[in-house]
Amino acid sequence: MPTETILQHYSRAALKRATIERMDDGNFVGVVPGLDGVIAFGETERECAVDVYSAVEDWARFRVRKGMYLPVIGAVDLNSEGN
Repeated sequence: MPTETILQHYSRAALKRATIERMDDGNFVGVVPGLDGVIAFGETERECAVDVYSAVEDWARFRVRKGMYLPVIGAVDLNSEGN
């Protein structure tokens, strides 16, 4: 079984916090409270959840590269000691 990276663990933990709601047009929108700017859409709830996971990964990678603070989710802290 492949080992999960810390980024994947962070994204999975964030997905557990996500809220996914059906919009008036029947599509879904997902956001993760506390992760400003993470938003995803999908035609199905599952598609939206997959896109939320991907959006969290992209968002976290960007913030790590820029040395920006990332909220700790569960026991996952992606911040270096220098932040």
